Formats: sequence, C-alpha cells, structure tokens
Amino acid sequence: MSNKIQIKRGRKTDLPQLSAGELGFAVDTDEVFIGNGEENANIPLGAKGDKGNNGTNGVNVYIYLLM
Repeated sequence: MSNKIQIKRGRKTDLPQLSAGELGFAVDTDEVFIGNGEENANIPLGAKGDKGNNGTNGVNVYIYLLM
C-alpha cells in the first residue's frame, strides 16, 4: 500500500504558517517553503543536482529536480 504526501499550496500571500517540517508551495511564484514552527523558510530550487542553502540556522537543504 502506498501513502500520499500532501503539500499545502496556494498564492504566496495566502500560505498559512507551516508546522515544523511541513511543506508549502506558492503557485504564483513557484517557491517552495518548509515550516520550522516559527516561520516559513524559503527553499531555493536549482537545476538537477544543484545545492541550495536556505540560510536558516546554517542548515543546508538539497533539492533534486527529477526531469
């Protein structure tokens, strides 16, 4: 049996405060956010294999786009 992962999405200005570890997607700006319990941290997306650093608490976030 497979599980479904749901991500909150909507316009950037309408995204709610995300819980820690919860993902959000801004459909108008194509930005991805992850909640840390206090704010929505932007996760920069790059080309396949590029690394992004969201600058939050020195945590590196790696996003790989599979095309």
